[in-house]
Amino acid sequence: MLGFEWSYLQDLADLADTLYREWDEPKPKGGTRRIEDPHKSLKQVQARLARILSVISPPAYLFCPVKGRGPVRNASEHVNAGDCWTLDVKSYFTSTVQAAVFDFFSKKMRIARDLSGILAKLTCVHGRLPTGAPTSPILAFYANKPMWDEVDSLCVEHGLTFTLYMDDLTVSGETIGPRVKANILNLIHQRGFKTHKFRHFRHRPAHVTGAVVYDGRVSPPFAHFKTTRQARLSLGVVRGTSDEDVLTRRRDGLLNYRKAFKPKPVS
Repeated sequence: MLGFEWSYLQDLADLADTLYREWDEPKPKGGTRRIEDPHKSLKQVQARLARILSVISPPAYLFCPVKGRGPVRNASEHVNAGDCWTLDVKSYFTSTVQAAVFDFFSKKMRIARDLSGILAKLTCVHGRLPTGAPTSPILAFYANKPMWDEVDSLCVEHGLTFTLYMDDLTVSGETIGPRVKANILNLIHQRGFKTHKFRHFRHRPAHVTGAVVYDGRVSPPFAHFKTTRQARLSLGVVRGTSDEDVLTRRRDGLLNYRKAFKPKPVS
């Protein structure tokens, strides 16, 4: 299915840990993020594997990485909720260990153990998922799917809605009690993950995966409109200069982003 010779995959797997270009990239709000970019030969295998795994039907609560389910659709699952709670899993990829990836291939996909071992080596670095591999988003989910299924079942049991957008969790409903929150965190922490960026929105606009949920609808964040106005004003100042093309693309990108929030016509 991958289209490579067995011996080639074995050799590539043996060298996998050395086939990454690594560097620290500054974050917009301070600090750095470790980037691990796989060599072209390794990335080619990973990309093909990611395409194969993408045909698996995802659960209803998963919105990224799933083609056709974007951040706006994720946010729309939480309209009309009295309570909305959001949080992130810290270092999601690098906290997903190679043993969990191997178990997914071997136990869930029922692939032979020797091939499962090679696939785990091809998709991991230093014993865990790399930050820059095309397989990391989908494998981070499937390697941890039992945990996410438990979180979803817990939310359903309490009449709550749960969505997962990569490492961003959103839970909403009429009321989210402290015990439910504690149980969700316990399910995540007992798997070795850490959580952060907690936000609880009670009867007020909720910020969910880059969108604002309020009054039964989903809209761009308030800062988006200010940024768009500034881009338009700046464009008027620099017309005829070398900066015009850059600002035009920026303005058009901001306007295109807003289109994602417009209702789609019913066919």
